[in-house]
Amino acid sequence: MADSDSTNEQDPVVDEETARELLNDDEQDMSETVREELESLLEERGIDTDENEERNVAPANARVTRDYNEQEAVMARETLGLIVNARNPRQAQDHAERLIRGGHYGRDVTEEARASGDFYSTVVDADGGILLPTEVRNEIEELADQVGVAREIVDTFEQIEGTIRVPAATGVEDQADFVAEGGTITSNKRAFQSVELNPQKVAQIVPWTYEAQVELAPQILNDVQRAIARSFARAEDDALLNGDGTASYNSIDGLFSGNKSVPTYTIGSGSDTAEDPADITPEELILARNSMDTGARSLSDMYYVFHPDMRNVFLTKKDGQGEFLFEEDFRQGGDDGDQIRSVSVLFTEVLSAPGSSQPSTKFGTLVNGNYIKMATGQGISTEELRTGTVQDADTGSDINLATQDLRALKARRFFDLDFNFDSAAVNFETSSTT
Repeated sequence: MADSDSTNEQDPVVDEETARELLNDDEQDMSETVREELESLLEERGIDTDENEERNVAPANARVTRDYNEQEAVMARETLGLIVNARNPRQAQDHAERLIRGGHYGRDVTEEARASGDFYSTVVDADGGILLPTEVRNEIEELADQVGVAREIVDTFEQIEGTIRVPAATGVEDQADFVAEGGTITSNKRAFQSVELNPQKVAQIVPWTYEAQVELAPQILNDVQRAIARSFARAEDDALLNGDGTASYNSIDGLFSGNKSVPTYTIGSGSDTAEDPADITPEELILARNSMDTGARSLSDMYYVFHPDMRNVFLTKKDGQGEFLFEEDFRQGGDDGDQIRSVSVLFTEVLSAPGSSQPSTKFGTLVNGNYIKMATGQGISTEELRTGTVQDADTGSDINLATQDLRALKARRFFDLDFNFDSAAVNFETSSTT
């Protein structure tokens, strides 16, 4: 009997063939613990189930399958685990390895990490920040695209390291000459030049409670993604429009900058009744186009940009006879979005809102985005904070992470933008006080 018991203790409870069948059966309802034990059993026999899953192949029927919700939860849990253990390389590497093996950083990073045997340094940037998994970064970028004006307007170059020179040109675009036999062909000089872009850092801190981190990892990550996306999109819009060339904007000169020579269209023709952005008229929106270079007036490439509250002005403003003033000009929604006379209209909160007297204030622009270039750095990196004091952006009050038992995520991104043809835009400004 003793020999029989000893033999049974050495035999696996589930043999290799049964384990393969269970893992390959999509209809099997197993807990994560059981699934991990089955994976471990096969890995002891030289089968890397994570690698098989990532490559979407199933040697020996050993591929592990998860539904979308489970994958999302695992990714969120491991991402937060990687961030909060950034100061402990051994634990951080465990989280990084699971994310990389799961394909959450993309195939290139996976292959690089496996080749070097290093599943940690491949996801850390030069400042020691943790690069977010590809899925998280993509989600943030997509959310930022939905709320950011700059991204929709400009010509963007992504994943740039160091400085990039972008070719651009300005000058006369004249018609070809009619030339008689033996006659002289004239030329119109085109000024070829470059825009130099060097992505610089912008950052945001997003705090949350320790209790929430323990209980709601996927929800926290989703909320943090939205907060980071809105923050970065707002920074890009602010730089595009209000950048003044100082260190406050990483030396970016925006459309409203005094260092640029963007034409200005003053509404109201000097009247003291045009000190509110809401005083703009349909005729002024159209006539402002004459201030732009004729070669830049391509309707498909031009954009009006205003504060979101201007949409209600376009929808509800009436003339002296009670007729809607913009009814024949403004079109809301549809496949082409908001439009004014075939030109797209975009909205951003970084501009002045209508509804109050604002003499000599730039409150909007009409721009051809083809002449604006933006370069972004390699991904979004993060760093977890547990101590120190950060400022609440909404109230201005201090948040003490240690005494309030909070966690915070510091996110970093790099971008730069510039434009080489000032006459490819025109800014709208309220009239001065008379």
